[in-house]
Amino acid sequence: MLSMNRLVLSLALAAGLTPVMAAPALSQDAPAAAASAAPRAITWSDPEFEKIAGLLSGTWKSASPVKVGSESFEVVSSFAPVALPEVPNALYAEIARADALDRPYRQVILQLHRHKGKVRMKTMEFRRPKGELLSVIGLWAAPQAFPAISVNDLVTTLDIELAADGAGYKGATPHPYPTSAGGATEMTSEIAFDATSFRSADRGFGSDGQLVWGPAAGETYAFQKVASPITTKIDPDGLVSLTYPSAVEGEAFGESDRITLHYVGVLEDGTLFDSSYERNSPFSYNYGAGMIQGWSRGMEAAQKGLKRRLVVPGPLAYGERVPRGTKLKPNSTLIFAIDVLNVEAGQPAQPLPAPTPAPGTDASKQ
Repeated sequence: MLSMNRLVLSLALAAGLTPVMAAPALSQDAPAAAASAAPRAITWSDPEFEKIAGLLSGTWKSASPVKVGSESFEVVSSFAPVALPEVPNALYAEIARADALDRPYRQVILQLHRHKGKVRMKTMEFRRPKGELLSVIGLWAAPQAFPAISVNDLVTTLDIELAADGAGYKGATPHPYPTSAGGATEMTSEIAFDATSFRSADRGFGSDGQLVWGPAAGETYAFQKVASPITTKIDPDGLVSLTYPSAVEGEAFGESDRITLHYVGVLEDGTLFDSSYERNSPFSYNYGAGMIQGWSRGMEAAQKGLKRRLVVPGPLAYGERVPRGTKLKPNSTLIFAIDVLNVEAGQPAQPLPAPTPAPGTDASKQ
């Protein structure tokens, strides 16, 4: 669930998790951009659901570093309402180490609903290996670009009953739920939050009823609300650019320069269609090369060390002219995760030397 301890447990169990790969930019003469479809409206069937979503939405950072084995790090949890036709009253939540925001180790859909008149928050995992859906990473920062995930792509794991508590809410699972995480056979979860603070605790218990993992009774993990660590740019035609915190250096990518990067390209359903990592070969190209329009715009002024995700609507990608031998369909939206390795400055054009008169001519004797 979202609670801090479960998140830490997930990270510990996933030690050595492969980083999210960056996607390769396919090249082609850019098709003319068309107006992007209007984003789906986010609506709430219950005013209390909207209030809860408003309190949770945003970015939360652990109040103190979390220790897993010999490591110590901060954890960031981010929430945003998303419009899913088959899953009403939903939020998307993403949990990551503060030093690896582009590689979250937990992604879930939360659905607010009522059970016997009481508010509950259901946790739904993506039906994917490790629960990862690469196409939606970071889209809590741009929820209007969130794809229409089907309920058939989700697996319900927990349900937490919520009750008003002062200016916020608190709640817990109504009973233990089966689990196999960390050697436990069942687990419980509890949370408490308001506009500025979030506390949680997940606990796993063995077949003898003894605590296997999680904080002792009465203890919780604390988070504080912080400003979004991701810089988000959304153009009127639907191009989305998410820039992650990273140490950039050198000059910005510009005229006559050559850029080298790793990337991963996926479709909205998470299908991988290209990856420089799988080829074990970084991708390089010159500024102004015939890349798809959305990629070219999204990578303007990139610097060495940049970590960026692009959501490129079909008209800014290949439009109707899909390359043969690919998994793409006409007007496919393409999502790229990009890690810039180097920007090499181009050589400025040198002026031609003044012409030298041919030997023996009158000019050569002057």
